[in-house]
Amino acid sequence: MNEYLLAWNPKNWVWPTAQLDEVLATAGKPEATIMRWSCANVTAINANDHFWIIRLGPDEPKGIFGHGTIVTGCYEAPHYSKPNKKCQHVDCRFDSIVDPRIQVEIHRETLLTDELLLKQNWSRNSQARK
Repeated sequence: MNEYLLAWNPKNWVWPTAQLDEVLATAGKPEATIMRWSCANVTAINANDHFWIIRLGPDEPKGIFGHGTIVTGCYEAPHYSKPNKKCQHVDCRFDSIVDPRIQVEIHRETLLTDELLLKQNWSRNSQARK
């Protein structure tokens, strides 16, 4: 099992309120909502791998706001903002999540300054994103 960092930037994709509210309400439950998430050109993600998700972009809050399990391996589907372009996606299920519109679990500054967390590359180029 591997761990992956997925990313969400509200400047690039607005998470529909009803969909995000459903994910927040069902996370960690057997009937948790399954989300499709783009992972650029990454093809090595497999079912049962784990993910962390980070909020990026110009506005706060920025940082890790959720964790979960990958449900499917990578597959090609239309790009989230360019329908005539394709990219890789995975389906994922959240085990835990806080509302990223108002808070994060681990702030970006902590990721970039904590001695233990500095061992991980938190740059945008090292992750899957949406």
